[in-house]
Amino acid sequence: MQKFVTSREPDIPAWAPLLYQLQLLDIRDKPDPLTLPIADRIRIGNQKRERGNFHFQREEYSLAARAYCVALEVLTTRSKDGNDVGMEEEEEEVQEYRVKCLNNLAAAQLKLEQFDEALHTSRDVLTLQPNNVKALFRTGKLLSDKGDYKEAMEVLKQALKLEPTTKVRSCG
Repeated sequence: MQKFVTSREPDIPAWAPLLYQLQLLDIRDKPDPLTLPIADRIRIGNQKRERGNFHFQREEYSLAARAYCVALEVLTTRSKDGNDVGMEEEEEEVQEYRVKCLNNLAAAQLKLEQFDEALHTSRDVLTLQPNNVKALFRTGKLLSDKGDYKEAMEVLKQALKLEPTTKVRSCG
C-alpha cells in the first residue's frame, strides 16, 4: 500500500514573527497619457472613472472628483504634436467617456459646494454635447441659483424641449 503525502508541516510555526526585507529595484514615472495608444487611454480612463464612481457612492466626493480629473487627463484623442490619433470610432468612444466623467465631476463639485466649478464643468459637457439634458438641467439650475434667470430660462427651456417628461419640470 502506497501512502502519498499531500502536505507537510511548515518549517515555520504559525506563531513565529516574520521579518521581510525588500529592495527597490527600479523607479519608473507613469507613462505620459499622450504617448499611449487610444485603446489604452480608454481602458485606463474608464478604470479611473469607475474609481471615481466608487468614491462618489461612498460619499467621498473629493476623492471622486480627483479620480474624474485623472480620467479626463487620460481620455484624450490628441497626441503630443496635436494631431488626431486613432480611428474615428475610438475618438467617439473617448468623447462619450469624457462626457460621463465631466457630468460625474460636476455632480461631485455640487456635493462639495463648488458651484462655480460645477457650472464650468457642466458647460464643458455642453461644448462636447450641446444637447446633453443632464448638463443642460444642471447648468440651468446653477445659473438660476446665481441669479442669472434669463440665461437659466433659455437653458432650461432647451432641456425641457429635449426631454419634456422629466420630473425636474415640476420644480420649475
